Formats: sequence, structure tokens, C-alpha cells
Amino acid sequence: MLLYVPNKLINSKKEIIQKHKKSNDVHIDEQSSELLDLITRLVSLREDSLEREAYALSNGEISMISSYIPVNYYDVDMSNLFAIYTYRAEKRYFEILYTTWQDHFKNNECNAFIYQWLNDNDEIFGSVLDISLKPDFRKMLVRGDVLLTFGNIVKEKIIETDNSLEDILEPWNLRYGSKLLWEMKFLLYTYCPKKVYLKISKQELLSYVKQYASKKDGSLKKFVVNFVTEFKLKELERFDDIGRFLLDEVGNPGTSEFSKFLEGVSADLVTKYTDWINKLIIDEVFGKDERSLFWKQYRFRSVVKYERSNSVVMDMGKYVATEFLGKAMGPIYIYKKDVFEDQVKKWFQNRNNAQLRSVLFHHENYFWREVHQGYWQGDVDRILYSNNMTRKIEG
Repeated sequence: MLLYVPNKLINSKKEIIQKHKKSNDVHIDEQSSELLDLITRLVSLREDSLEREAYALSNGEISMISSYIPVNYYDVDMSNLFAIYTYRAEKRYFEILYTTWQDHFKNNECNAFIYQWLNDNDEIFGSVLDISLKPDFRKMLVRGDVLLTFGNIVKEKIIETDNSLEDILEPWNLRYGSKLLWEMKFLLYTYCPKKVYLKISKQELLSYVKQYASKKDGSLKKFVVNFVTEFKLKELERFDDIGRFLLDEVGNPGTSEFSKFLEGVSADLVTKYTDWINKLIIDEVFGKDERSLFWKQYRFRSVVKYERSNSVVMDMGKYVATEFLGKAMGPIYIYKKDVFEDQVKKWFQNRNNAQLRSVLFHHENYFWREVHQGYWQGDVDRILYSNNMTRKIEG
């Protein structure tokens, strides 16, 4: 099938793109001979000719210089370029410099220049960014760590104003996808207070958690420690998507993978994280039925589902509690841990559901057996409590 697109439509599209092209959308190519020739010529000028040369340059050339200042591809002495920019500075050129700087904010020489330039250019700064941002912007430039300083500024604004993250960032005119915006959030979410987490969408937060995991640089652990510290256990249950991702990434409580990830973390924090993940597993394996509501009350070292036997085993340390899943269900069996490990565990791993129910029914070496009839929850609760098997979770 042939598709006919009128030439007028093509031309109109080009005109629209050109018309709406941002004034600060200036891209320079490191490989450009034109750029190299321009920079080489300008850095070789004598100081007494800089002002004359600055005003002789075209608007396009000043735009190129504005975009070059934060990057310094050719590692040249920037003194002449700084001087030329200062002579010709105006709104459109600061827009270009600021936009490029957002991807090259770690250039300390550029940061020092902008810091000094701002002393005498409130009008230009105020035409691009609100003048009230100038003190914070200068803090970012002078303290040597733009990301951390910016993140702290944003964090404090959220705490002070109760505004959303989007509202606080909007006056900064940050380009979507800029390194400054992305890396600031990447760092901020590893140490911010609960209030900041509540001001961003769960979807965005999960996307950053996935980025932490992909980096393999310890940022995921920093996030988990901070996130679990900031929220109460009941509050953590609102973040099921993040919990499920962490379960897949960090591993099931009780595994060596899990222990290695949380090595060095305080025991109380590990317990809270374990409770969160175990509650999530219980809801998933039972489907949020009456058994889920019952077992979620208690603390376990691990909760493991055995796929072949369609069963679940909840480790309480010295004892384990087992349940059958599915419509057929079956009774609860509680075993001493050593008996389960030595005699019973292999059946959970190797038998199907019907076979497992049959073999357990004829195997009497269990500590307690309870069918799901009447108020079975009360009977099981008494057994758990009277034998000090586990305790209910608080918070």
C-alpha cells in the first residue's frame, strides 16, 4: 500500500519544529572543525583585544561559546572565553550556558566562573531564574558538591513548605532528562526523610529503586536502610511494588543472599525489613484470606513457598509452621525445627500436594496439628504463645 504525504504537510512540520525550537537548544559537536577553529583563535587573543573581538563575534558564535564554557572539550585556558562571555552576556546566552551546565555541573572551573559572574548580573539571572534562587544556586556552585547541596536544598524546601517535589523544582527550569535532575534525585532518595518519599509517585520511586539495583555500587543498600528507617512497618505495607522488587533482587529472608546484602545493618532494622517482606510473601501465597490475616500477625525468620507441593513453611527459629495452599487446603502442622529439617522437609520439596498431605497424615512426629474448623485461630495462637514459638509483630 502506498502512503501519500503532501509536500505542504512536510514543510509545515519543519516550520513548526523550527518555530518552537527553544532559544537555549544549542548543541555543539566536539568533532566540529568550526568549533575547534573558533576556540583555538579566541584563546590565543591578547587581553587588550578581547572586548573588541567579543563585540565582533556573531550571535551564533557567542551561542557556541556559551554552550562550550561548561564542557571545555579541548581542555584550553578558559580565561579569554570567560571574558568574552562576560562582555556579551544577556538572557539568551545565560539560558544556553545554564542548560548546558545541567549536564556538566561537575566542572569546578566553570562553577567558579559562574559564581563570580553572578556578583554583577542579577538582572540577567532574574530573567532566566527567579532571583530568589540566586543564594541557593551560589551555594551549589561554591560548596564543591552540587548534587548533595542541591538535594539538601530540595529536601529542606519540602519540609518547610509541604509542596510537592515538582512544585519545588519547577522554578529551577531544569531540562527534562538532564544529568543534574536525574542524579540529584538518585542521590536524594537514598537519604531523604519520609516526607520526601510521600511527595513523589510510587511509580517514580520504583523506577529509581531499579536504577539503584542496576548500578551495583551500594546505592540500593543505602536506599533500603534509609527507606525502612523512615517508615513504620504498617506504612511500608503501602509499597508492595517496591517490596516485591526487593524480594526478587535481595532474596528471601533466611537466605545467604539476603544476609550478605544486609551485612552490617542494625538488628532492629533487619527485623523490620524481614517483617515487611514476610508479610508481603504471606499475602501473596495465601491470597489475603483468613489465614493470611492470622499469620501476618507473627514474626518469622523466613516464609518459603514450595512450588511442587504447593505448600508454605514459616520458620520461627526452634519451630516451623506449615500450611497447604489451594482450595483443598489441609491442616496446619507445627514441627520442631530439627525434626522438620531431618525428616519432613524433603517431602515438601519432592512430593506433590496430594502426596504430601497423605504422608504427613500418616507421620505422627509433629508437635501440633490443627484443622481449619471453628475458631482455629485461637487454638493456634495459644500453642504459639504457650511454647514461646514466636511473638506478634508490633508497629
